[in-house]
Amino acid sequence: MVCLFLMGSAIDAAEPYPDIVDRNIENGCLWFDSLNVRFMGNWPFGNPERSAYDIARELLYFGSGGGVYVFDVSNPANPVVLSEAIHTRGNVRGLTYDQSAQILYIADDIAGIEIWDVATISSPVKLGFCPDLDDAQDVVVVDSFAYVADGYYGFSVVNIADPTNPFEIGTLTLRRRALGIACADSFVYIADEDSGLSIINVANPTNPQEIGHYDTPHRAYDIAISDTFAYIADADSGLRIINVADPSNPVEVGSYDPPSTSYGVYGVALADTFAYITNSYAGLRIVNIADPTNPFETGAYTSTGMTYGITLVDTLAYISEIWQGLRVINVSDPSHPTQTSAYTTPTNAYAVVVCDTLALLSYCEGLFIINITDLSSPYEMGHSYVGYSYDLDAHDTIAYVCAGWAGLGIVDISDPSNPSILSYCNTSNYCQGVGYAHSFAYVADRDSGLRVINVSDPQNPFETGSCLTSDEAYDVVVLDTFAYVADYQGGLRVINVADPSNPVETGFCDTPGYAFGVAVSDTIAYIADLSGGVRIINVADPSNPVEISFFDRYTNGVAVSDSFAYISGGHYGQLRILNVVDPSNPVEVARYISMPNSANKLAVSNHVAFVASSGCGLQIYENLLTSGSEENGSSPHLILSFSQNRPNPFTSKRGTTIEYSIPKTALVRLYIYNTLGQRVKTLVNEIQTTGSHQVIWKGTSDSGKALAPGVYFCKIETSDLSATKKILLVN
Repeated sequence: MVCLFLMGSAIDAAEPYPDIVDRNIENGCLWFDSLNVRFMGNWPFGNPERSAYDIARELLYFGSGGGVYVFDVSNPANPVVLSEAIHTRGNVRGLTYDQSAQILYIADDIAGIEIWDVATISSPVKLGFCPDLDDAQDVVVVDSFAYVADGYYGFSVVNIADPTNPFEIGTLTLRRRALGIACADSFVYIADEDSGLSIINVANPTNPQEIGHYDTPHRAYDIAISDTFAYIADADSGLRIINVADPSNPVEVGSYDPPSTSYGVYGVALADTFAYITNSYAGLRIVNIADPTNPFETGAYTSTGMTYGITLVDTLAYISEIWQGLRVINVSDPSHPTQTSAYTTPTNAYAVVVCDTLALLSYCEGLFIINITDLSSPYEMGHSYVGYSYDLDAHDTIAYVCAGWAGLGIVDISDPSNPSILSYCNTSNYCQGVGYAHSFAYVADRDSGLRVINVSDPQNPFETGSCLTSDEAYDVVVLDTFAYVADYQGGLRVINVADPSNPVETGFCDTPGYAFGVAVSDTIAYIADLSGGVRIINVADPSNPVEISFFDRYTNGVAVSDSFAYISGGHYGQLRILNVVDPSNPVEVARYISMPNSANKLAVSNHVAFVASSGCGLQIYENLLTSGSEENGSSPHLILSFSQNRPNPFTSKRGTTIEYSIPKTALVRLYIYNTLGQRVKTLVNEIQTTGSHQVIWKGTSDSGKALAPGVYFCKIETSDLSATKKILLVN
């Protein structure tokens, strides 16, 4: 095996992509903000939240990050993965299964809802999607309508009569954040986080109306309905029982506070006279609700992870357990629930290395090996639970995996479907970052600085040298006879490793943030400095490295290829590409905003960026400036790029930042409109030059008056281009 380009530190099978007519238009899903970057595909598995059940075929659809595992649970003691082919564009927050049509509806966070035909489990087909929703958290389906808890955007009704063309027909803004949803008769019941219970009349789906509300003590995450009662998972306030016989006047009649209330209650399911609630790290609690005014616990199962979602089928509870995966609990005896089986799924991805047709991912659960022969449809080949991993590198058929307190794990990947652990080498502290060079593994070992491990015999590694650093070593890359260490508050440390048994620091350059990742190209080092952005440092003289420029965006990872620096970071997940032909003047020339989760480290191979995403595995993007572009990264197809405001939603106190990029000097107008189409604010009305611009809006009108909370629209116009974004102002 030959590892291709590897530089730096620390991205659904998507629908097939047709030939590109305009390389700056992303095929498939168009609501993500991009400039000269195209989404290629993903392997998006991560922390689980919710699931749905297929009674006829005894299948469990198990949401895991942005993907869905399909389990055969006909033998509950041995759940078997039949498919991992459902890859979505967001985070799977909620699932509903239509038994008769064999269609799966997915509440997909920033990607709205997705509709999948799962008649053939091995090859599910994405029928359609509705991107009008911006924060889809849960979904229920009644007849030809999907009712969606749309997070900060409230409640939405989607017409699904034609699953290939779903479209939003009704909306209702709520008080806080709609997280859970249930339906009975012509009413929809919403768990509205801090605002408790909202009851909505949907007799007219195009004009839903709130008719009742009850403010629970804490945060409503999930809801279930039985007869005239609503059962709410209210986080730190446990289970709240609300009488909704009169929907216009809901009244709390009972509550149950589990012993471990501080952990929070996040999920609820009902059967007969029992409520089954997920109590975070305290596990599953079973509550007798025969008398709703006097609920009491009858049994409990203590878990090792964070129990979150629950699907109840007969005498089995299928638990989505964050940090663990699937847990199957037998509840035939409510006083004594017992575990039937468990299946560990991946959680957070931290780093990635590309080796030929394989992507190696470091997860909390160790090493995952993904086949990327077809970038639009990556799939898992094998995994090895080598330890809690933050970073990795590879050479030939060996992977070197940072396993935290367990030290450096060395794994044989010659058979990707069956990777085997060859050995471990204990490091003095916490194995955080690693780089391979010339039969040595160089380990960034946090408080213990740089450790040099001789790995010439992979089954018998041993430490041969070390060098303490100023602070905590988080990442390392080796070029020629120097190791470049990202040393957190110690900035960049340059260490001479000509003699691996006696590494010596020769120079350093402090950075203003927290040096977390590093990449080196020729005589230039690029530091992922977290809040300090990217610091670009000339290391031509290793004894006197000097910062020559920087790019001010929160950065977790950085990689360099040709004349481009690729940076990843931000809570919302961002990939930005800088032209660094002149490192003293980096220019952003491409970007992709709104990944499904935060972006960690990344690798670049053949102008394709592979990004490790917290909770959403591997996301893959193509740099469109590398085909037919000039050396300076210019492109004849540059377009107007209009980013989603950040944060969104936002408060008037904090304000929100609106970013955009124009392809040529032009008169730019940036307006805010209310839902009646009235212009309420002019943010920009001037001639601006080519490139990136930003403006901050504090939620005020042109007269300076604070505007009412609600949905607004931000529209940008030039002489020949325009775009609009929906934004949300909250209290």
